[in-house]
Amino acid sequence: MVNVRLRGVEKTFKGKAGITRAIDTLDLEVPDGQLLVLLGPSGCGKTTILRSIAGLETPNAGTIELGNTIVLDAARGYSAPPRKRDIGMVFQSYALWPHMTVRENIAFPLRARGKRDMLRSDVVKQVAELVEVDPLLDRYPGQLSGGQQQRVALARGLVAEPGVLLLDEPLSNLDARLRSELRVEIRNIHQRIGFTGVYVTHDQVEAFSVADLVVVMGSGRILQIGTPEEVYSRPASVDVARFLGINNVLHIDAVEGHWQLADASSVAPVAGFEYLRGKLEMRFRSDALELVGVGAAEGGPRLEIAGLEVSSRVYAGQYWDVGLTKAGATLTGRLTSNSVARVPVVGELTIGSVPHQALTIYQGGTLVERK
Repeated sequence: MVNVRLRGVEKTFKGKAGITRAIDTLDLEVPDGQLLVLLGPSGCGKTTILRSIAGLETPNAGTIELGNTIVLDAARGYSAPPRKRDIGMVFQSYALWPHMTVRENIAFPLRARGKRDMLRSDVVKQVAELVEVDPLLDRYPGQLSGGQQQRVALARGLVAEPGVLLLDEPLSNLDARLRSELRVEIRNIHQRIGFTGVYVTHDQVEAFSVADLVVVMGSGRILQIGTPEEVYSRPASVDVARFLGINNVLHIDAVEGHWQLADASSVAPVAGFEYLRGKLEMRFRSDALELVGVGAAEGGPRLEIAGLEVSSRVYAGQYWDVGLTKAGATLTGRLTSNSVARVPVVGELTIGSVPHQALTIYQGGTLVERK
């Protein structure tokens, strides 16, 4: 295992519309034995970063180190070819050789690197057992399901014991059930053998499920880096919160001892944020909003929002999504089907309640810390 360091990495592409900056002066480190997930929407630069680490793209500036080895020094015009970077790679499209058996596909990196001793020690069978495809070793890819093919691709990426394993949207071609199963498998495999990995995805659930560290990307830059728990509970900016789907927003004008909403109604200042003055943006997830008299609003200090009008309600099996309007804002409350006494009807006025710990508050687009 090795750590990965990127320093001042930039990558631009020329097109008809001019120059696109895919990676914007990026500094990033992946600690030895950690699985780091690059999370963000399409076009944010995450795959370009992965391909730059692999040697499939050559950045215009910066350095990349794998362990103690410099594999890119743009200032010197040096870029090591992929075969000399001690990496394994798992692709979105599986990329298995159709004319080779599962055994031959998994063994391919060992043959390519001349690791005959590992072939003789039957490491192929051991890795196949690790990803639970050992009964399939004599089959061909065309005889496998999508989930089985991705397990084979994962085994192939691991078999040569690379210093770094790179995974490019490895589950995006699978159905929801298989994605859920393989998220757990990847996490379990990482915990058992502790490889250093960089994993690209646009799926938040996938990122939070497999990662030791999550890097949220936007326009070629790092917007936030932290543990899954830190990123989920404390998005560092409005941009991160918006990407994570925290779309319940109240705009507040804070003066001493008084927080006013856009319709001139008031809410009590949130504990620890009484010191704030000026324009604030308060965000919270839909499942944090409880409706007083509908669900139980208990435990700890809470924000209460009066005068919410029900504008819609949608049944989704395990929950109801209830649309609400207040102060020019459209909010959503998610009510668990088996825990609500009743679901309010359209046009009804109600009171919302949100635990203080579920609120994030931003000023100038940046997360504000509690005092």
